[in-house]
Amino acid sequence: MWISKQLKLQQKFDFEVPVWRLILSDGDCLLVEERDSDKREAFYHVFELGTGRILLDRFSPPDKFWSGVELFKNKRVIFHGYRSQGLPFHKGIFCYDLEKQSYLWQQPDLSFLISNDYGIYAFTQKFESQEYLLLDKDTGQIIGEPASDDDSINQMIAEARKNESFDDFVYPENFTLSKFNDGGYLEKLMPPGTLKEVTEVFSKDGLIFLNTHRGTRESGFINELLAIDIKNQKVIKKMVLNKRTENLIAESCFIYKDFLFLIIDKKSIEIREIKK
Repeated sequence: MWISKQLKLQQKFDFEVPVWRLILSDGDCLLVEERDSDKREAFYHVFELGTGRILLDRFSPPDKFWSGVELFKNKRVIFHGYRSQGLPFHKGIFCYDLEKQSYLWQQPDLSFLISNDYGIYAFTQKFESQEYLLLDKDTGQIIGEPASDDDSINQMIAEARKNESFDDFVYPENFTLSKFNDGGYLEKLMPPGTLKEVTEVFSKDGLIFLNTHRGTRESGFINELLAIDIKNQKVIKKMVLNKRTENLIAESCFIYKDFLFLIIDKKSIEIREIKK
């Protein structure tokens, strides 16, 4: 009997309230944001992927709900607040150092724009305009005032985004719009009742993953991920990601480097190895 050694569980993290967002840093650390909308609380965790070591545990900024993450890099987390509750405009830059376990610096009256080799670009909102400032990454002190015309700022933002690399990531795409929708064996492997039009697909190193939904909105949808060995055209593992969900936009799985990340019922994260 052929048995696959793929997708061995490497790490598992459990949380008290729903997982809202995952961010991976260039140093292979995982930041997890969990958010309780009923209690209006948000908490942040950071783990080392290689060891599972906890670098930040259920941390909450001063405003326990109206907060978010602008940047996670070099074991520093830049948090933001909001100008006012319920509005999407960010305000405040709070640089937290994971190694020192404390805020490195804070600029509560500025808003984050981008970060590059020169420093952190921020702005302050005037009545009908914005004033742009350059901050030192280590101290938060103002070290310059860049050109404030829209063309220069937009060009700087475009260059920063162009330098962002997502080469280590593989994200699901819609199955019906993909090259895999060719009337072949994959459809035959889908569970009975699968909603093909919302099925997602992605692949890596000899494996194809089908992220499927079946059921009804009244009873709730079962969100199940199938791992398929391309060579043998067989399902080697089935993983239920959500047992009763009303949401057909899963956002519950992706690949980073050689690892499959799964969000299970919004309360757990599993990391499984993809062998080459």
